[in-house]
Amino acid sequence: MNESLGGQNEEPKPEENSNEEFDALDTEWEEFTQSLEDSAEREMERMRVRGEYETIKNEVFDRLAELGIPRVIDRDVNTEIELYQEYANAFFAVKREEARHVDLEMDRSWDRQVSVECVYAYFKEREFEALVLNNATGHKFLLQRNNTEAVAGYLESLKKQFQAEFIVNYGRGLHDPWQQFFDEIAPGQGLDMSNPVDRVHMNVAEVKRLIYRQATIKKETLVNRAIEIAGIDREKGEIADVAQATFDFLNTYMIAEMSVSTETEHANRSDLLWQQMRSIGLNSDVAKQVVALFEEAFPIEQPYGL
Repeated sequence: MNESLGGQNEEPKPEENSNEEFDALDTEWEEFTQSLEDSAEREMERMRVRGEYETIKNEVFDRLAELGIPRVIDRDVNTEIELYQEYANAFFAVKREEARHVDLEMDRSWDRQVSVECVYAYFKEREFEALVLNNATGHKFLLQRNNTEAVAGYLESLKKQFQAEFIVNYGRGLHDPWQQFFDEIAPGQGLDMSNPVDRVHMNVAEVKRLIYRQATIKKETLVNRAIEIAGIDREKGEIADVAQATFDFLNTYMIAEMSVSTETEHANRSDLLWQQMRSIGLNSDVAKQVVALFEEAFPIEQPYGL
């Protein structure tokens, strides 16, 4: 009996798999901490690469400043404002001389037209300069990270294509200081108009001219529509108001045309658009209409094949 009772009172033996859940938790924790370490390493690598790019970008801009090439773009916002004023003064001086040459009356209608033309011309010039700087920086950066014959050959071909498009879309010949600057900074041989092979790049640029022209028409249409939504009369409103609105909504267009392919990128762009609306000072109802106008014009891009 006692043996029987003693047998019933024996402590149960621990099962062999009783610690499996804890082992699984330990494994998950190790994987989680490893993922954090990997993420931190990736972030550090991203920052390092970004630092390399920014260093090259500053070197490229320093070279531009050293050459003393006339420009409207700058790393300092206040300096850009001053450069814009200088550009506008020079633009109006040229237009007045042209008007005098053909005995054109420089009335308020003329002043209004030239004011808007000046803003568009400024943005086109700034677009061109930014394109040159970004492409020159990108070419140096890519070759520095992967200096192989294949990459060098690809970048040289791309360089010639950009030079051809600078000619076709912006009217900047190969002797233009900005073209020469790009030729100096971007690695590889530049465009040779006497070389029949290089003429292919000009032919491609001519074909792509239509795309550039369509983008220009789209830009003007959206800007004019935004001005209407804002309640500004482009024909009878104050000249300063019309010019300022044109300037503000061209800036808005630059934000809207940023390529977005994810919901996160779209949200970030929307935030920038709303910041722009606040800087302009539009009331909420008008701002909503303007933001909707530009977002509808530039929807989220679907990945290829979907």
